[in-house]
Amino acid sequence: MAASDKKQFYPAADRNKQPILDILKKHISISESKKCLEIASGSGQHISFFAPHFPNIEFHPSEECQYLFDSIDEYAKTSGLTNVKPARFIDASSQPEKWFDGTPVEKGSFDYIYNCNMIHLVPLQSTEGLFKGSNYYLKPHGLLITYGAYADKGVLTPQSNIDFNESIKSRNPAHGIRDITLELEPLAKQYNIELKHKYDMPANNKILIWQKL
Repeated sequence: MAASDKKQFYPAADRNKQPILDILKKHISISESKKCLEIASGSGQHISFFAPHFPNIEFHPSEECQYLFDSIDEYAKTSGLTNVKPARFIDASSQPEKWFDGTPVEKGSFDYIYNCNMIHLVPLQSTEGLFKGSNYYLKPHGLLITYGAYADKGVLTPQSNIDFNESIKSRNPAHGIRDITLELEPLAKQYNIELKHKYDMPANNKILIWQKL
């Protein structure tokens, strides 16, 4: 297998990477040395695109799907990135102490946690695990940044998101688009995390900026 064949390519990740980067630049330091953990790195397209813009940030990709490790690592390798670590196994639904495949990582190790297009594609238990793990691994006042489709205050719009939600739930009833106000904010509050900013994004998605208090 040629090195390039290791890379998975997701068109949606390619389309949304620049709009997401524009928001990240508003909230991620470009001067101080910091660490960012990515939960559900997917193909690795995002982390390899973001990392050159934040050479001061040490990026730690992770995935539950271990077959994607080669893709994540190959994107970093072929981009010549020195600030992206090898992909690690993380199951967000597991206890934080068991993240990183059970290899000990100190509490409060990260300044940022980034998570894209996961919350609507996992059971609520995994989303709760994301908040619980963020409370465990973020430094005080650290940021959890999530991207995806969301409902808010009991309303899901437009029709394309309603259709998307029905499609997701038809494949797995435990999955589905979550409501920011009714589900996610109360869940986050249990783990000392508060929503600070909401950004409307292309394709009817949003970026949510959460902060550990």
